[in-house]
Amino acid sequence: MVVGMAETKNADTEFENCRQRLKEAGLRITPQRIEICKLILNSKEHPSADKVFQDLKQLFPHISLATIYNTFNLMKQLGY
Repeated sequence: MVVGMAETKNADTEFENCRQRLKEAGLRITPQRIEICKLILNSKEHPSADKVFQDLKQLFPHISLATIYNTFNLMKQLGY
């Protein structure tokens, strides 16, 4: 159980780092970007854009694959 808590804390720290990098780069921190970042950082695998899109389209019915790809590219530029 402690391992799970440590993993959660690490993911939370990584998310805050990602959020800070977006802010420092002058980028908007949108609800969609937040959820995409969380999903990627909490994943044990390397999710595809299609998988992320499928996972988030109920939460954000108007999200597009372009938003997913653009956020992936931003995260790559930020070092993720």
